[in-house]
Amino acid sequence: MDVVKQWWEQTAEHVGNSRSDNVIVLIDANAPLADHETQFFGLHHAEPMNPQGLAFQDFIVSTGLYAPSTFSQHSGMSATWRHPRGDKLRRDYVLLSRSFFMICKESYVKADFDGGFCHVDHCPAICATEGFMLLRETGKRFHWDFHKIHDVEAQNAFSEALKSLPLPSCSMAIDDHSKIVETNIPNNILARKRRRNQDQSSVNYS
Repeated sequence: MDVVKQWWEQTAEHVGNSRSDNVIVLIDANAPLADHETQFFGLHHAEPMNPQGLAFQDFIVSTGLYAPSTFSQHSGMSATWRHPRGDKLRRDYVLLSRSFFMICKESYVKADFDGGFCHVDHCPAICATEGFMLLRETGKRFHWDFHKIHDVEAQNAFSEALKSLPLPSCSMAIDDHSKIVETNIPNNILARKRRRNQDQSSVNYS
């Protein structure tokens, strides 16, 4: 169980490092839910608990994710996997951050899923969302200066900056080429802005 707990702790850390509040986790948890009710999971179709389930509950609470299939709004069966002995168990979950949970209109298991061709023995857990969400920026945003677009000196400076970009070889994949352009253009813009600020500081100091 120490290895299982460590895995859940590491996974919780990865979720916590997400730069967005809008998170969906699709997971084969290999664990049941639940032995008590919280805001994150309920007792709908609750199964007998085991150590793996307790570790999973701790993960859900620590990450603040919601398990819609554990609430009474879930439709139909909850089991997603059939044990060789014949027992039907809920082991697969869709976990939602609060923003997604608030617009989750339906939770169900696709019971008629035919995974025989690809040797899949699990039925998909599904959540349907409908509504509006508030999105926030997760990084810096560059703003176009439309006045500079018509400035001849700025145009010349931009042309010189483009010439400084490394030339891709003919064998370079288009995605690699795109990454170079996306990385170098903002870096060149920021570098020129820093030099301009330094020049202005020197003038003011003089």
